[in-house]
Order: sequence, then C-alpha cells, then structure tokens
Amino acid sequence: TTGMEVRKLNAIELKVARTRKGFTQEYVASCLGISTVGYSKKERGESGFSPEQITAVARVLEMDQDQVNTIFFDGQLPKSNSSSGKLPSGDSPGVEAPCT
Repeated sequence: TTGMEVRKLNAIELKVARTRKGFTQEYVASCLGISTVGYSKKERGESGFSPEQITAVARVLEMDQDQVNTIFFDGQLPKSNSSSGKLPSGDSPGVEAPCT
C-alpha cells in the first residue's frame, strides 16, 4: 500500500451509486484495471481506494463533488468554490462512456 489510501468509505452509498447506474462490480473493476474481488473488497471497505481510484470511480459513476465527499471522505473535505460541482472530466470531452 502507498499509505495514501482512504479509509472513510461509506460502503452503502458507494454500492447505491453503482447500482443506480446499473453497473456491476465487474464493470467498475475493469474500469479501474483491478480484479472484481479487489474491487469488491474496496466497495465493502475492507481495503482502501487510492486517490487515483477514487477519481476513476467518481468519473465512471458520474458523481459530483458532494457525492465523492460523502462516500469517500465521510463529508470531511472542505467545500470547493467550484460553481459546477462536477469533477473535471477526462481528456476527451463529449465521450459518454468513460470506460469501455
């Protein structure tokens, strides 16, 4: 581990966010480039997400900053002054599916 893993996961909210999108754990795991078992452990809070993985999950599940804060940081992050509230998107605007 890198020591940068985040441990304040709201596992229930993460699962709800994923299932609302109709995504399987396998799909999200493939987007992160990790095994389904590895993702499942992270989703249950048994192992942590790296900052890069949090960014990837947020992009795949199209979360706004408040959702990311609630799910991954237990609401502990300061509110940003960003007017949109959306996380920055990937390098290619207009691409609907962040993961194929």
